[in-house]
Amino acid sequence: RVSGLYIIQEDIQSYTQNGQPFSIRVHIQKLNKNWVIGGMYGTTATGLATESGIVNPHRGATVMTISEIFSQTTIKNHEKDTVKKIEKVAITAAKVIDSVLPHREYGIDFGINQEGTPLLFEVNTTPGIIGFAQIEDKEIWRRIVELRKIQSESDETNL
Repeated sequence: RVSGLYIIQEDIQSYTQNGQPFSIRVHIQKLNKNWVIGGMYGTTATGLATESGIVNPHRGATVMTISEIFSQTTIKNHEKDTVKKIEKVAITAAKVIDSVLPHREYGIDFGINQEGTPLLFEVNTTPGIIGFAQIEDKEIWRRIVELRKIQSESDETNL
């Protein structure tokens, strides 16, 4: 028996030059009623993730910086433009989702097709930041933690 509403996502061809599926995680946070990008990282599929096409650090995907992930794609020469597009879509998505399901942060996952167009996979309302901690340079992870502290302080003063 089937019940409820379902969304079926089209197959998005987001692959590195070696044919590995990859995705990009954007951590976006609301700070003083404005949405800011806390950080981004890329993941490439390994092992079981390669077979399923689901690129997730919890399923064995490898976490890397945005520059590292773009260096493995055919769109490496357009990294800055593509990142700007991703940021714009992430902020727009956060505003729309927040209007019906308010949260102070979201984890937004993207793929990028072979033409270099970012495609939104999903929006997570309780995003973890462990993937950011897996990157050797902990600067992005520290930024997200610091923004969370500022959010908490702001919440306390607005009570």
